[in-house]
Amino acid sequence: MFIFDRKLVLSALVFIFCVITNAQVSGVEIYGNIGDENTDLEGVQVKVSQAGRTLSSVNTDMNGDYAVKLPFGGEFLLEVSREGYVAKRFTVSTVGIPAEKQTDKFQPIGASINLLRRIEGVDYSILNQPMMKFRYNMVEETMEFDKTHQAMMSAEIKKIEEAQKELRRLEKEKEARFASLMKDGEKLLNKKDYPNAINAYQEALKIKPKEVYPQAQIENIRRLVSESEALAKRDAEARAKLDAEAKAKADADALAKKQADAAAEKLKADAKLKADKEAADKLAKEKEAADAKAKLDAAAKAKAEADALAKKQADAAAEKLKAEAKLKADKEAADKLAKEKEAAAAKAKLDAAAKAKAEADALAKSQADALAKKQAEDLAAEKLKVEAKLKADKEAADKLAKEKEAADAKAKLDAAAKAKAEADALAKKQADDLAAAKLKAEEEQLAKKLAEEKLLSALKAEKELADKKAAAKAAEDQRLLAEALRKDKEASLLKKKQEDEERLRNEKLLADAVAKEKAAAAEKAKSTILPKLGDDSKYKEAIRKGDNFMALKRYAEAKKAFEEALIQKGNDPYAKEKLMECEKLMQSDAAVVTDERQRQLLSKYPPGVTEEMIPMDGLVIVKRVLVKERVAYVYEKKIFNWGGIAFFRDGSPITESLFEQETKK
Repeated sequence: MFIFDRKLVLSALVFIFCVITNAQVSGVEIYGNIGDENTDLEGVQVKVSQAGRTLSSVNTDMNGDYAVKLPFGGEFLLEVSREGYVAKRFTVSTVGIPAEKQTDKFQPIGASINLLRRIEGVDYSILNQPMMKFRYNMVEETMEFDKTHQAMMSAEIKKIEEAQKELRRLEKEKEARFASLMKDGEKLLNKKDYPNAINAYQEALKIKPKEVYPQAQIENIRRLVSESEALAKRDAEARAKLDAEAKAKADADALAKKQADAAAEKLKADAKLKADKEAADKLAKEKEAADAKAKLDAAAKAKAEADALAKKQADAAAEKLKAEAKLKADKEAADKLAKEKEAAAAKAKLDAAAKAKAEADALAKSQADALAKKQAEDLAAEKLKVEAKLKADKEAADKLAKEKEAADAKAKLDAAAKAKAEADALAKKQADDLAAAKLKAEEEQLAKKLAEEKLLSALKAEKELADKKAAAKAAEDQRLLAEALRKDKEASLLKKKQEDEERLRNEKLLADAVAKEKAAAAEKAKSTILPKLGDDSKYKEAIRKGDNFMALKRYAEAKKAFEEALIQKGNDPYAKEKLMECEKLMQSDAAVVTDERQRQLLSKYPPGVTEEMIPMDGLVIVKRVLVKERVAYVYEKKIFNWGGIAFFRDGSPITESLFEQETKK
């Protein structure tokens, strides 16, 4: 028995050889177990081919075991493969096995294989060669493997595993860097440091270009920046408008105050004029009274002289009347002139106030327009500067990334070429050393074998007999168990088939009876509701089909039939009534289908809030199902490994506060 430990060959292959006697076989049996570094693998394909033609193919069972049989006298290639793993191959030559051994019990080959998970970026091309090569040794009369080839392939496997370890390390560093950048982006976003937050998310996208969340956050930030700029612009416009309105109001208030002061001055002047007029009137009256008194006194004193002085007095009276008339005319002219002057002054003041208001309005508008234009130009210039900086930073980052990728690729190619040259030299030296060692070992083994041949033969025969008995018993137990399971399954399937056939027969009989009964009722109804059909065969056929489909609950087909009847005979009351009935029944079925998800949720979750924790690859989902008034809502809180958190209700994004408020227990 030859055993190659998985660690010894660096997770490449394990080949165990054992000898079984007492069985009459027609070829060499290959059996074993397929696994990876953690567990046995089910469903691994083991394909046998000869000269490029596939002879057979089997899959491993739930324990990772397989078995195939190879004919004598041939060269065979066995390929072991499964999706996500690197295929491995080994060859078996059954050429040169003597005829007497072919008819005798022949030793099977136990080949257990450890597959490597495929990692992008690792060169697995060496594994296109066979990992092991088996052939018949006529001296030892047993199957043996090519030790030189095995040693060379073991060294190559070690290089592959080292490359895988390095890639896994780089992948962990990449994941850590991605998580760090995402956390930085979240912190900067919360601080409203939008340019640096965008830089962090863009750096994260360079690590994982297909990641959706960083791109969504970048779009969200750009939307926030755009909204902030629009809000700032609106605020500036609003402030400019308020400033202009405040200035206009202040100017209007000043004008109103000025007008009020002018009106007060006018009222004051009018009052003064009125007081002056009243004083003049009073003076005139007092003067008239004094004159009258003087006249009376003079008349009393000079009564004696009245006749002499009558003519003089008459003349004096005439002069006085003339003077009074002139004084009155002068007073009226002065009053008119004063009023006209006051009116002209008031009009001049109003015109000046209107002109001042117009000039103030024009100045305020001009200043507001100039301020708004300057603020808009400043904002546009600042936006262009930010966009130019972002573009320059992105171009510089892209250029740096491309230069780094090119340098990494060149270094990787140089290292691979150097490693391959060193591996080729090492493999050649190892092959030469192993060939010499093999020749020496074979000579020593031949001498030893000749000395111990009888003892080995006896031990071998004894072990073969015991193993054969155990294998035969296990095979028989397995066969009896499989036979019993097969019979039970056949009996169960036969019983189910008979029950299904009986149920279908009963359903068909019931459907036929219902159809006949409904058809009779329909014929009776048609005799009273339908107009005389005469020889309208297409109409009759459509009605007949519609009634039959209704009886079978095939409402969509029934609807089409009744629509055809209405085409043949428009406004037919029976066809209209049946068509409306079909549509109602179809809507009812659709409502049942639509409500199926709600029914399932309501049957699973009680009223109130039920919380579940669902761990997944790269995130944890906190699921809360709210059942309220016979309606179920599904809320999800997704917590990503890199620190991001998102909230959803029935698949639509919501805020954290809404999530907590609506699912509060």
